[in-house]
Amino acid sequence: MTEMSLRSNQLTGQIPACLASLVQLEVLSMGDNDLDGNIPMALGDLSRLRSLNLELNALSGDIPHELGQLRVLEVLRLGQNGLTGTIPTEMGNLRLLRHLSIHENQLSGTLPLSLTTLGELTTFWYFGQAGQTVCAPQDTGFQNWLAGITDAIGPTCTFVAIEDNESVQEPGFFLLGNFPNPFNSSTSIAIQLSESARIRVEVLDITGRKVLETSIQVLTPGRQLIPIQAEGLSSGIYFYRALVEAQEKYQILTGSMSLIR
Repeated sequence: MTEMSLRSNQLTGQIPACLASLVQLEVLSMGDNDLDGNIPMALGDLSRLRSLNLELNALSGDIPHELGQLRVLEVLRLGQNGLTGTIPTEMGNLRLLRHLSIHENQLSGTLPLSLTTLGELTTFWYFGQAGQTVCAPQDTGFQNWLAGITDAIGPTCTFVAIEDNESVQEPGFFLLGNFPNPFNSSTSIAIQLSESARIRVEVLDITGRKVLETSIQVLTPGRQLIPIQAEGLSSGIYFYRALVEAQEKYQILTGSMSLIR
């Protein structure tokens, strides 16, 4: 067997570790079910696996670092679960990965610098609702790598650790949300700037397709509003990302909004 597709079957219970005995498996799709428990570490033994889809379940626990052994993996979908902990550095071993989605879990910490070895990545979703605080480091090399990904949605870290293990907020750019939200025909995205910056906003639908883009604006320090006109868009949830560039900083700020017609 090279492919197992069990998506959208109302499956319950835990993912059986014995799936690792299917050594010829190339595609494993178990998304959109009611599976719970941890992701089995043994899945890292499926050395021929090209696609692993576990999104839209109720999985918990850490992302197993053993998944970093899946050297030919091209698609990894873990979004919309209850996964916790940090992102394993071993994920940087997945050099052929094209799609990585870990959004809307309970993940925390900073994305590991090892991810910059993923040169084939074109889709990377790591945004979250309340409870997910994972963010991209402000490291210049990491931000340059992130900017090169066609469809990357998630926040950049705005806190740095100090010697007493507390955190302080760096001067920079902070997303304040959009107002009103939900909205009918127009809304404004509010951003706090510590210095003048060039800003462009992209709006994406739930599939990650870009449906709207503003022109580049040069804004001064302080609280600024960027108007968004939604003519031609249908009701639904949309994501937006503000690409902010200043003299020595580059950040991608992300959020979501609801359009109601």
